[in-house]
Amino acid sequence: MPLAHVADLQRSIDFYETLGFTVAERYEQEGWLLWCRLRRDRAELMLALASEPVHDHGQGVLFYLYVDDLDALLATPGLDAGPVLEQETPRPAREARLQDPDGYVLMAAELA
Repeated sequence: MPLAHVADLQRSIDFYETLGFTVAERYEQEGWLLWCRLRRDRAELMLALASEPVHDHGQGVLFYLYVDDLDALLATPGLDAGPVLEQETPRPAREARLQDPDGYVLMAAELA
């Protein structure tokens, strides 16, 4: 299960909740939220509060999020997405690029 370090854990939770994730588990210490595990269907993602600055230009991870209805996801209020790419390759037939608050890139893909 992937773990991403983020600058503001609650801000990231709020973003991933717009994508349909829910908090399955969380860890706090002395009133500080330090870690959580998110779940959406069979997908899980862990987020941890970064101990150093997170730079959006230095993210070396690409997350894929498979959805049944890409257009419905992209219609989510407040979600900033790139254009829908349609292609005839072994990759998903339709996909769009999203970026989380820390610069991690998510490709939301709809399988044909």
